[in-house]
Amino acid sequence: MFYLIIVYGINRNDFSVTNALPTQNSEETTFEYRIVRPDGSIRHVYSPAEVVRDSNSNVVKIYGTALDITDRKNAEESLKIYAEELADSNKELKSLDTMKNDFLSNVSHELKTPLISIKGFSEVMQGELYGPLNDQQKKAMSTVVRNCERLDRLINSYCT
Repeated sequence: MFYLIIVYGINRNDFSVTNALPTQNSEETTFEYRIVRPDGSIRHVYSPAEVVRDSNSNVVKIYGTALDITDRKNAEESLKIYAEELADSNKELKSLDTMKNDFLSNVSHELKTPLISIKGFSEVMQGELYGPLNDQQKKAMSTVVRNCERLDRLINSYCT
């Protein structure tokens, strides 16, 4: 059997026509293997075949074709590598997104904590709970409260 001589590498030991033949109920089979061409290149081959048996169910002949599927195998390998790289990139992006969310949460907390105190005390002052304010002080306290609300909106929009 000539093809057994050119079957390449680890497939040679696993390649057995008799083990791959169909049962008596089925007369079609396929083989996938690698071969070494005379120029030394390795090619992937797909061989659909039909088995011919004698009256005692012994294999007499096998008819088939050999299709070079090297390009398909190379494309599959490239897709597999690309999928792994894409999965790694996706994992890294998820990690970066988590870090960004944690950072923004901390920034929001660190900015809002003093802002809430400033706004609360300003509202108390503006409500004249510590005594009456003159017009200039009322205007100043109104500006402080308004700017605190503006900063709160900015923090919410940038840090959420």
